[in-house]
Amino acid sequence: MSVIDTRLVQTAVIGTRDSDQPVILPEEPYNLDQFRRHFQGKRFWCGTLLGGCGEELMTKRYETKVCHFAHFPDRTGLSPACHRVANGADSADHLFIKRDLTGWLKAQGVRVQAELRKLSTGPGDAVDFWLPSTRQRLRFQLCLQDYCTWYRAKQEPTRSTPPVDDQSSQ
Repeated sequence: MSVIDTRLVQTAVIGTRDSDQPVILPEEPYNLDQFRRHFQGKRFWCGTLLGGCGEELMTKRYETKVCHFAHFPDRTGLSPACHRVANGADSADHLFIKRDLTGWLKAQGVRVQAELRKLSTGPGDAVDFWLPSTRQRLRFQLCLQDYCTWYRAKQEPTRSTPPVDDQSSQ
């Protein structure tokens, strides 16, 4: 494949429309066949945590184009109205970061809470981690922001974590 069509949906979630379990669809038909076998019986969603409409998706296999997820058509044959902005393979990075870092820390015996943050553009703008045993917060910011917006977001406590002392100024 020499040209990648970035309008095509490459990521989805498994489980429910509000799931935080991401998947990336392979672009090549052979890899898609393996993907379908691996996820046989699973349902894919244009997840709300991806900024999607929450409708079910199907896999589309092509030999001459990039394989991708597509919305199931309604009874009239039209796809549902979806205003999802980010469709590429990186559009689920925040969900992979949340899942993988949480899993790794728990495997190390570290208690952790993770929260997705919408700072400006969508639910994947940042992932905040709270480590109660060390009273530390860690943020992975995935959106561009000017300094003033970033500073306001830094000062705003997250909903699920208690405030902590900022040690960066000492």
